[in-house]
Amino acid sequence: MSNSRNSSPFSVTHTYCPCMGVEPLPSKADSATIAANNIQRVLDQMHKALAKVAKQMVVQADSSCSEAPLYNIGDEVWLDTSHV
Repeated sequence: MSNSRNSSPFSVTHTYCPCMGVEPLPSKADSATIAANNIQRVLDQMHKALAKVAKQMVVQADSSCSEAPLYNIGDEVWLDTSHV
């Protein structure tokens, strides 16, 4: 289950939950317009939920960051070349 929407990734990408054997099959009488509207509604909900989670991640990441020091031409600095 996804924390951002309370649905499984499978149900979001495939627009249905797989049957486990005893559930009744969905009706085949639904129109394509209703299905398209349901898909669009789910996608809209996912966009809103993901935007909210992205905003929360930015706030969390920014809370532990500090301002970078301002360097001027001619300032002496130490460089770490261990990962170069």
